[in-house]
Amino acid sequence: MRLALQHRDVTMWATANPSTILELLRVMNENIEEMLYDIEHGTICEDFDIPFVIRDELDEYLFPNPERAAELRKILDEKGHLYPKDFWPWLQHLSTWKCGNTKIYMDKYMDQFDWEKTFYQELGYISTECRFGFSLDDTNESVLFPQFHYYEFVEESELDSPRKHFLQIDELEMGKRYCAYVTTYAGLFRYNMNDLVEVGGKYLNTPTVHMVSKVNGIVSMTGEKLYEPQFMEAVHQAEDETGIKTKFFVGFADIEESKYHFYFEFADEKIRQERAEQFTKIVDEKLQHINLEYESKRKSFRLHEPETHILLSNAYARFKAACLKDGFRDGQFKFNLLMQDEKRRTKFNQLQRLENRFERLSENIINKADQIDERRKERAKRRQNKSRSV
Repeated sequence: MRLALQHRDVTMWATANPSTILELLRVMNENIEEMLYDIEHGTICEDFDIPFVIRDELDEYLFPNPERAAELRKILDEKGHLYPKDFWPWLQHLSTWKCGNTKIYMDKYMDQFDWEKTFYQELGYISTECRFGFSLDDTNESVLFPQFHYYEFVEESELDSPRKHFLQIDELEMGKRYCAYVTTYAGLFRYNMNDLVEVGGKYLNTPTVHMVSKVNGIVSMTGEKLYEPQFMEAVHQAEDETGIKTKFFVGFADIEESKYHFYFEFADEKIRQERAEQFTKIVDEKLQHINLEYESKRKSFRLHEPETHILLSNAYARFKAACLKDGFRDGQFKFNLLMQDEKRRTKFNQLQRLENRFERLSENIINKADQIDERRKERAKRRQNKSRSV
């Protein structure tokens, strides 16, 4: 971001995940004074842990640019912030994923671009394993590349079936959802992408698709089949109703307790546990309205009331850093906002606000004490009844 910021004539910005854009803008704003100094003097601040071999490689791209630094300072002084539409006035093309759970990140920077000047294009259905297709217009639909790979699809209704029917590309029906499988020249054979895609129209005779969610973004503990997009929609509806804004959120299914754990990073860091739990109640209500099976399971108490957790600031960045430290590759890091994964939930438990963890610990201690007290009373009652009987 420091290298890009020194240029005024940036015309295109492309990256797969919108979260990358959000993260770069955050880093810029948190370190703007250092960046402006570096742009003015043609340096890279020594306070940051950048290996010498990389600094040497970057030397040829660094040059003192006091005019650009002065321009950026003027924008900052006049507007009180630095937005891409201000410091890159010629930005014409932005390309990222726009489907699935990426909308949560997009919404946070949409007001920072001038959409009358900048065309925002879906990057297309692309993955580490292969490139399925490309978006040719301003929709989110990707035209499949039938000449590059061999595709097969399984209808959503058959995902849990032990005997799946694999469909060819010409058998896809508009409006239906499928799980995608791919066979490639690189050696993948009937590889399950775990992607739930929805079929749009056709480009000439070739179907188009867009990503809905990862298949493992569908959670079902008691038959509720809660989808990641439904969870996202419920949170956004709760935001609209309450005026409380989230910076990040994630949900986990807990089979042992038969309930969901919702983790929120709120824009207002002063929000306490009681208010956060009220927010969760509204999310829970919205989910019951969106998903009738979820409503049925909640009303029959097969699903218990969801539990609320408040996260530290920059929770996602902290979580990703912890995962990369554990050996995940950055380019292949994939994340769902709704999942059943105890290892990842443990990481988020460690990212709770300290007072939230203490409140939760105190509550658990009180509950344990109440349970012990109840058991003591029950044993005393049984002994008393036994004495009377004798």
